[in-house]
Amino acid sequence: MSKKLFIIFIILAIVLSILSLSLIKQTKTSYTQHEHSIGTSVFKNIKINEIETVKIIKSDSTTITLNERSNIKDGPSTGWTVQNLYDYPADTNKLSELLQEVINLKVIQNVRLSPHAYSELNLWPPGSKAKNKAVEIQFYNIKDELLYSLLIGKKRLDMNFKNQEQVAVGRYIRLPSQKNIILTDELFNYTNFNANDWLYGRGISINDILQPIHYSKLDRKTKTQAEQTASSIIDSLAYIEKIELSKNSSTEWILTRNTADEDFILKDTPEYIILNKQKIEAIVNSLNNLKFNSVADPKLSSFKTGLDSPVNLTISTFSGFKYGLRIGKIAKNNRYVKCKIISTGNNILTKKQLDQQKLFSKWVYLININRIDPLLSSKGSILKQEKKKRTPNNIYSRPIS
Repeated sequence: MSKKLFIIFIILAIVLSILSLSLIKQTKTSYTQHEHSIGTSVFKNIKINEIETVKIIKSDSTTITLNERSNIKDGPSTGWTVQNLYDYPADTNKLSELLQEVINLKVIQNVRLSPHAYSELNLWPPGSKAKNKAVEIQFYNIKDELLYSLLIGKKRLDMNFKNQEQVAVGRYIRLPSQKNIILTDELFNYTNFNANDWLYGRGISINDILQPIHYSKLDRKTKTQAEQTASSIIDSLAYIEKIELSKNSSTEWILTRNTADEDFILKDTPEYIILNKQKIEAIVNSLNNLKFNSVADPKLSSFKTGLDSPVNLTISTFSGFKYGLRIGKIAKNNRYVKCKIISTGNNILTKKQLDQQKLFSKWVYLININRIDPLLSSKGSILKQEKKKRTPNNIYSRPIS
C-alpha cells in the first residue's frame, strides 16, 4: 500500500468517526427532546403569571379565547374575560382549575408509538385533515407570543369492578412539537365546555348576577372568588318585601307582605279572595333561581331586544334596596333581560357596588323562557280559579203528585 493511499484511508476513518459521533449526539438529543421520564412534569418551570391569553381550540377548529384584561377605560378591572362573548367576565375558578391541571401535569406512562396511535387516541392537531383530532390548549403572554401548547386526546378508562362501570383514570396528551404520547392522570374536563360555560355566574341566582367579583391576576389560585368576596352585597331573595310587575308604565300587580315570615298578598285585593299559592311560589322560585344562558351582543338595538318597551319587574327587600329587571323579547328559547340595583331611603351604594353597577348593568342577559316567564304571570293567574260546577243536560224534575 502506498503512503498516499494510507493517508487517504486515515482521513476517511477520521471523517467517519466524526460523523458517527455527530449522529449519536443528534440521536441522543432527539431522544431527550421527545421522551419524558415517568413521574416528571410535562412543563418544567412553567410561569403561570406570564399567561395573559388562553385559547382552547376544539376538534372542529372552533376556538374559545379567554383574555386577562386588567386595564379598561369604562370601569374597574374585569380580570379574565371571554372574548367570544363580547369580553364578558370569565369564571376564574374554572380557569384556575384548568391551569392547576397544567401545572400538575406529570407523566404516568410513555405510550409506545404505532402507525395508528394518533388516530386511536384522538391526538391529531385540530387543524389537520384527520378525523380523530385533539383539543389544543395554547397559552400566550402579553405580547401575544406562544408560551406553551398542549394536545389533549382521549380519556383512559379502567373498569371499576365494585360498580361494574368504566371510570376515567387519566388522559392521553402530547406536545405539538414532540412525537411521543404521554398518559397523565389529569382529566381536563373543562376542554368539553363551550364559550357559555366559561361565563361567570351562570349557575347562580339573579342576586349574584348583579354582584360578580373579579380579580385581575390568576396567581392567587389558592383563593376562590367566593373567598375573595368579603360579604354579600345583595340581600337574599328570601327577604323580599314586595314584587311589582308593570307594563307601559301601568302597574299590573303587586305582591307584598309586612314581614319575611308572612305569606304574600295581592295588593288591592279583598282579604276573602283566595290566591293561587302555587303561582306565587313559582314567581319567588324563579327569582331565586334565575340563571342566564348567555349574554347578548351589546350592539343590538333596544328595538331588536324589545327593551325599548319592556315589562318591568321591581323587587324590594326589607333592608331598603330595590332590584329591577327589564324583560324584553324572545330570542329562540330565551328572553332578553337587563338587571339593575337601586338604593332607596338611607341606603347608599358603596364604591364597590357602584363600580359593579356601572360595569355589569350594561349587559343584556339571555334567560331561558321557562325561568323568566313565571315572572310575567297575569293578575288573573295569581287569583285562585274556582272550578265551575257542571250541570248535567236533560235532567227533568219528577212532578209532584
